[in-house]
Amino acid sequence: MHIESVSKFADKWKHILVLALSVLTFYLIPTFSHAFSFPLYKYEPMRLILFFVILVSGRRSSYTIAFTLPIFSYFTSSHPSFFKVFPMSVELALNTFLFFELKKRLNNYFLITFFSILFSKCVYYLLKFIFISSYLLPPGFVSTPILTQLLVAVFLSLMVVIISRMKSS
Repeated sequence: MHIESVSKFADKWKHILVLALSVLTFYLIPTFSHAFSFPLYKYEPMRLILFFVILVSGRRSSYTIAFTLPIFSYFTSSHPSFFKVFPMSVELALNTFLFFELKKRLNNYFLITFFSILFSKCVYYLLKFIFISSYLLPPGFVSTPILTQLLVAVFLSLMVVIISRMKSS
């Protein structure tokens, strides 16, 4: 009996440690991508992290990541710029909301993921346009080529399909 309780205690702490290391890694990926000369940010590591959390943890954790990841990244690496934090947080939170809402109505994970990314990206660019027009952001509407963004959206959509199928089987 005593061995079982020690084993449960050890399992609980192992789970907490893995979770803590995962969260730390998630929050530091954007910082690392900014620190190296390789432009990893063009492949949307924040969105990749968001979808990992969506698939593994659920709605509540996803909103937490969506709202806090851009601000944490700003404070640790000054990227994104201060006035991009709000549009990026809105984009990621809207992406989360749309994913879960579309999931209630559709049964196609590719379309759910792709359209949640596409629509949230449109809102991001609308906010970015407003911020540029208000002189809060410097000129330069699209910094990552649209084709790259579409390819990332397709890749993430395919990954969500594959992971969802693995989880259900």
